[in-house]
Amino acid sequence: MIHPISTSPTVTGEERELARQLDVTRFLLEEMGGSLPREQIVTKQLTSVLDVACGAGGWVLDVAERYPELQVTGIDRSEPHVQYAQRLANERGLVNARFRMQDRHTLEARTLDVPAFDLINVAFIASTLLETDYAALMQTLCSLCRPGGIMRWTEMELPVTNSPAFERLMALVCQALEVAGHTFTSPAMREIADVFAALRRETGRVVMPTLRRHLGITPMMGNWLRHAGCWTVESFPLAIEVASDLPSLPLFLSQVEVFTQQIAPWLCAQHVTTSDALASLLAQVMQELQDEDFCGLCWLLTVYGYKAA
Repeated sequence: MIHPISTSPTVTGEERELARQLDVTRFLLEEMGGSLPREQIVTKQLTSVLDVACGAGGWVLDVAERYPELQVTGIDRSEPHVQYAQRLANERGLVNARFRMQDRHTLEARTLDVPAFDLINVAFIASTLLETDYAALMQTLCSLCRPGGIMRWTEMELPVTNSPAFERLMALVCQALEVAGHTFTSPAMREIADVFAALRRETGRVVMPTLRRHLGITPMMGNWLRHAGCWTVESFPLAIEVASDLPSLPLFLSQVEVFTQQIAPWLCAQHVTTSDALASLLAQVMQELQDEDFCGLCWLLTVYGYKAA
């Protein structure tokens, strides 16, 4: 299982954040039914597993501990993440877990010392929407998977809640993504929307912008895997409830707090809000998320594909 490190005074702020990430991973694994809920029937056929963008190493450590017969490799472009995860693996005696500093955009089999992996896991890389060509990434990862091997990909859409302030914040995030040039909508569809907006203006009607309220990555995942050379692509959705009376709330609050700290400068840089307006909105968000009647859902999708022979 995932064991958070001690929060003694000697632990750095960065290590506390990595330990928090491990807590989040542990919670998600429990909600999802384990690290390999679908593959347990074929684990005897697996020998090598790769986790892409492994972060603090939670998924790798869990798989390595549950399945000591598997050789599990985690890669991440962050050296502190890799060093932290490898230290935890060493402390727990997990000789079948190893971590490498590797950018997923420049992956090559020879740098990983494994000709081909039986299972490749990718999870929660939607935060790199502006810097990742997902179709090309799946092509690269599929080339590292053995014929008949498993490609496993999990992503989360933006949460849906009953907090007006949080919903406004998520709409701002999507608006900023549009300003930055990110969308999975085809140019033809955007042109049609512009035509109808122009017609409404000509008739004197008030034109309200269509507020995008989702990342839009989950509908594309299966298609990207198929185009990368996978067959029998299956999708398994999961909704995680958050509410004031559920144990999921503290982790949700910590995730929102970290997310807002990271996203605030970028939102202002995209000119979708001002620093003063955003500070007021974020204060309202944290207040509403702690109301007695707060509730929401976090939508996840896991997609499995098997590499064609």
